[in-house]
Amino acid sequence: MRLRMILLAAAVFAALTDRSAWANPAAGPTGVRAISQYSTPPAILVRWTDVPDETKYEIWRSVDGGTVSKLTDVGVNAVQHLDHTVNNASEYRYFVYACDAAGCTPGGEFKTSVRVLWPISGGHEVLHGFNEVLGWAGVQGGPGNPTTGYHDGVDLNRTTSGATAGDDLRAPRGGIVNQVIPNPTRPDDGFVAVQVDLGGGNFEYDGFNHIANTGGNGPVVAVGDVVAPGQKLAKIGTQAFAGDFTDHVHSMVTLGSAFASSARHFLTIFTDPADRDPLGNTPLLVDENNDGKNALYRDHSEADLTKYLDYDHDTKPLSGDLDIHVEVTDRQGTNPRQAPIDLAYWIEGPLPPADDDDDVKSAAHPYKLYDFRTNYFGLGTPTACSLVSDIQDVANSGCKGLANCTVRPGGACNSVIKEGAMDFPWPVLHHFIITHAKGETGARADVDVAQYWRTKAKEDNGASTAATANYADKPTATKPTEARFPDGDYTIHVLASDLVHANVDLKIEKVRLENYPPFIKEIYVTQDKGFGDLELYKYKHKNPNPYPGVGYLGSSQGSDFARAGQAIHVRIRFSEGMDTAWADFKVELDPQGAAGAPAAPFVGAFSKTNTDNDTWEGDLTIAADASGNSDSDVVDPSKDAVIRVKARDLKDRNNVQRGVDEDGDGTAEADSVDANHRIKLDASTPVTTIQIRKSL
Repeated sequence: MRLRMILLAAAVFAALTDRSAWANPAAGPTGVRAISQYSTPPAILVRWTDVPDETKYEIWRSVDGGTVSKLTDVGVNAVQHLDHTVNNASEYRYFVYACDAAGCTPGGEFKTSVRVLWPISGGHEVLHGFNEVLGWAGVQGGPGNPTTGYHDGVDLNRTTSGATAGDDLRAPRGGIVNQVIPNPTRPDDGFVAVQVDLGGGNFEYDGFNHIANTGGNGPVVAVGDVVAPGQKLAKIGTQAFAGDFTDHVHSMVTLGSAFASSARHFLTIFTDPADRDPLGNTPLLVDENNDGKNALYRDHSEADLTKYLDYDHDTKPLSGDLDIHVEVTDRQGTNPRQAPIDLAYWIEGPLPPADDDDDVKSAAHPYKLYDFRTNYFGLGTPTACSLVSDIQDVANSGCKGLANCTVRPGGACNSVIKEGAMDFPWPVLHHFIITHAKGETGARADVDVAQYWRTKAKEDNGASTAATANYADKPTATKPTEARFPDGDYTIHVLASDLVHANVDLKIEKVRLENYPPFIKEIYVTQDKGFGDLELYKYKHKNPNPYPGVGYLGSSQGSDFARAGQAIHVRIRFSEGMDTAWADFKVELDPQGAAGAPAAPFVGAFSKTNTDNDTWEGDLTIAADASGNSDSDVVDPSKDAVIRVKARDLKDRNNVQRGVDEDGDGTAEADSVDANHRIKLDASTPVTTIQIRKSL
């Protein structure tokens, strides 16, 4: 009977492969298995049990159900062959023959691939995401390996409903079943894990919690089974936990042990965007606690970490040393409370790049708070509470260090995270203090709770991409003319990524700083509206140079000067946006030593150069000088004209407005006037000379 079956199998195989039937050796190989290897490039490891007295093995293969053809010959006593000629789009069926002088005998066969397939048969939906904080979960995985306080995997939604077990759970990647734990003490809360070969002796474990184990719906695999991608492992159980919308399976990828905390985001194993991000949504800023804001600002010196500044752009701008707290989620699943796969930020200042270094980092070199693709906090040799403190560092939640991970701390542990009346006594990975970062890699060492944005830092011409571009460790400026970060409107760029959308720029625009009194940043005077046609006066302040005193500036000592009756055009840019509604605002020309009266205020309007209402531009006709005297005396500047500017900035946090700083000492002038800028004025009657040249 046995010989008849062997001959029948050989005949069938010969018909498929066009090879002639041989006389058969004593036995064919047993235990044929094909193990997917997710290396680069991918491979499939074919294994079998050695047959005594064989002289060689033959490996035959079909691709996607096509013709079977010989792949290779393998020498005597071999028990495996690594097939590198595979791709992740095809399915492969392997046949192994044992051969001797009498011929070749077929053994078993195995079908597999190096695909990665969605594990839920009923559809794609993520219920809870990676590193979402669900509550004080307690220690899991044994001493020294706590997972307290955060979600170390991805919950995949069961698409069926009812009291019985739901969709089939399938292996997303091929491998060897490593753990099967029915967990009879908790109905429908079993566990199964598959060891996945990454090549080079490296392995990961695809683990699944909450599988069915009752009513005849237990796991259908055992430890040691080799499974192909898409092969059924179990059914999703009926275990539902508080806050869950439906039954689900908890999916995780671990290293070294099926019981270790998740090494990386489960959905990173997929390559198809529809699998990596089933809903297709980008990360976004979200007002999660319904306070009308998705960004909060805190005085860095404030001892109460739950107290935030009452910020308003027009009436209560920001000042001093700041912590910036944002609420940002991934939206990868039904529950929005999920951490993006990475998070970075930079701050764009109001001035152009060529003007000043008022940016905090840059779009090309942002601060990165973390990156869960490359750096998972807690890997290595954990100590008590190390995972909790690591995640706490990422969130910058302000919680005190924990002495015992198994005991939930009392009170709010002084956390900055507050939703309505509820304090979170653990780190929350959709609330971040972004200013507590100082590097670009997302490594834990780049997270620094002593880092903050020193908005009153002194300018030192350092690069805005420096490791401490927040300037937390720099001296404090006392004058607006030496400030690293001038007053004005800033844009905070929060860069959040999921597994499909990289560095989504979530802008928080028009964030106003108000630290200093204003001063005149630039002033240009020409004889008409065409700047440069006849330049009478030019001045531009460059940090960190001191602000000039009264006197001639720029090109005002040139040969050109203004005459009586001429129209001049003036453009003034202030160091920040000004109060355009202030009734006493004026720009006028005061002929210092002449008999003529000061001219009436210029006719003009405010506009934006770098910040709203920071530029005034207007025209004026120089009045006649009744004395007929010439005022173009370089030696005696009192006979020139002074541009007198009277202006105030917007309200600060204390509802106070400040006038212009005329001398650059950091103090606003009591009369709110700057009269530094002089132009040469010739009020005498011009003389016309006609030159006649004789033609040759």
